[in-house]
Amino acid sequence: MNERLQLKNFGPIKQLDISIKPLTVLIGESGSGKSAVLKLLSLLRWVHKRNHLRSYFIKNGLANENDFSSISFGELLAMSGLEEFVKQTTEIVFTIGKTTYIAIAKELISPVIEEDFSLDKVLFLSDNRVILPDILGYYFNLNVKFPYHLEDTFLNFNHAMKSFRNGFTIESTGVRLTREKTAFGEAYFISNTEGNKEESFHIKFENASSGIKAVSFVELITHFYTHDHLFNFNEVLENQYKRLGIGGTDIKPWKGKKNLSIFIEEPELSLFPEAQRRLLHRLIKDCFSSKENDAAQVHLAFATHSPYILASLNNLLLAGETAKKLEKKALVEKIIPQQYWLTVEKVGAYAIEKGYVKDIIEEDQLINGEYLDHLSDEISREFSAILDIEYGN
Repeated sequence: MNERLQLKNFGPIKQLDISIKPLTVLIGESGSGKSAVLKLLSLLRWVHKRNHLRSYFIKNGLANENDFSSISFGELLAMSGLEEFVKQTTEIVFTIGKTTYIAIAKELISPVIEEDFSLDKVLFLSDNRVILPDILGYYFNLNVKFPYHLEDTFLNFNHAMKSFRNGFTIESTGVRLTREKTAFGEAYFISNTEGNKEESFHIKFENASSGIKAVSFVELITHFYTHDHLFNFNEVLENQYKRLGIGGTDIKPWKGKKNLSIFIEEPELSLFPEAQRRLLHRLIKDCFSSKENDAAQVHLAFATHSPYILASLNNLLLAGETAKKLEKKALVEKIIPQQYWLTVEKVGAYAIEKGYVKDIIEEDQLINGEYLDHLSDEISREFSAILDIEYGN
């Protein structure tokens, strides 16, 4: 399914035109607009999801137009923290398959979908997720109000954790997350995994390192929603029935297309470089290699600052592209297992610089080397220059 986003005068973005691939990666300096683009993509995907559900229910005589709450695009932008990024000159064009959404300033033209309906689930993992363990630890039974994207992370985490009564292993950091009963109610704990030769530990989630806190949400939520035996896509349909107040209806399993969209702000937050690589491997395995997510088309998009994530991504691309030559496939698999391979058809990588976007996958099907770790080269040049001064060269 072809997917494309075009922007003009959106926050710091002067002009952007990108193709959205199953895996889409955005890089750029802080304040360049990459997180805003990620949030906007998430919002547009949600609008598309709602449009499909509304059209499906109306066409099948299950509801009429008046049954659906009216919420303006401006209100949605405000909820998403994007209102300040939209000016009178802002233009947004989002094309997904045969459907195109156009927004001028805060007015959105949303087309009517007549056929080929899909069921969509949209997830957003906020970069503020690192504060959630502290909230879970101290305010577990209180009705805490979160910003929209943080609330989405929180609710999806709680929903996912219910399926792991015996705990969930965080592969990137080698620890286990559990939900346990205490004298004060339920609480979350982190412990080392079985087989870990280091001294055992069992600590409250809120007392874990910031890296463990942040990555636990990423791995748990992604794993849960990409596995059919854990997440039933029919929940999306059932929730719409509940919102419409339709009771006593036999809801048949959805037989049409299913789309799962996962958006992550800085998946590498506070992680050691080796842990970043393990995290990327797990995301690729869960999203694109698991035999249990064949029923849904998975889209993963994230914004990152990490050269280690990009370098690891390049290795997976090189492995997948090299393995296209059958005589080299077995040799490649000895280095990187096939479950982590990627091909250029599945990956889009873009750098946002001074308001404009640049495709950084080059003709050799790899990410442009200068975006991997150009700062290290600059630091090395400075170091060499100082050594020359010290030794009089």
